[in-house]
Amino acid sequence: EAQAGVALRPDYWLRPVRTPLGFLSRRSILLTVLGMILWAAVVLLAAGARLAEPPSAVTLPRADAFTVMTHVHANFAMESKDPLFAPFDPPPAENWRFQDAYRFSWRRDGNTYTALVLSYANLDTLLGEYLIRTQAPTLANYRASTSITQDSVLELRDTPDWGNAWSGTHLGNALLLISPGASEADKQQLRSHFATILAAEHREVVPTPTP
Repeated sequence: EAQAGVALRPDYWLRPVRTPLGFLSRRSILLTVLGMILWAAVVLLAAGARLAEPPSAVTLPRADAFTVMTHVHANFAMESKDPLFAPFDPPPAENWRFQDAYRFSWRRDGNTYTALVLSYANLDTLLGEYLIRTQAPTLANYRASTSITQDSVLELRDTPDWGNAWSGTHLGNALLLISPGASEADKQQLRSHFATILAAEHREVVPTPTP
C-alpha cells in the first residue's frame, strides 16, 4: 500500500503550490516566469532599436494659410461656427506681419470665440509675432513654450493664456491663434486639425494629437 501511494503522488513539477493567485503547479509558475522574461527581453530590444535611431528633424514644406484653414474649418465639429471662413483684416495700428491670414468664429455657452490661421514669409517673423500675440511676458515663459534648434524650423508648442492673450500653436511657417477663454476641448480639436494638415507626412517627428 505504501508503494502504491508513492506511485500515485503527482510529478514534482505538477504538484500544486500555494501562491497569491491561488494554487498553481510548479510548471505553471516556471512557464509564467519564463514568459515574462521573454516579454521583457523583446520590449527592451524593440526600445533599444527605436532609441538607437531617433527621428531626425525635418523642415516642413511651406504652407499657405488658405489651405490650412480650409482643413481646420471643415473639420472643426461645432454647429455654431461661421458657415465660411474669411480673410483676416486687422486694423493697421495693430501692426500684424503675416503674409496671409484667415479667420472664423463660433459660439459656446453664450460667448463668441475666434480662430486665426496665418502664414509667414520666414520663421523669425513668425516667432516674433507668436511672442507678441501670446504675450509671453518673460524669456523664461517663452523658452517654456518653444523648442528651437539651429538646424530645424519645426515648431509645435502651445503657450498658456497669459492674461487676455491669444493661445498659439506654430508649425513650420504657419501659426494658429485662438482667442482667450475658449474651452480646452475646442482648443485641442483646433490644434489637432492644424497639426494634421501640416504634418501628416511626418508623424514620426511631429507628435500630432490624432492617430
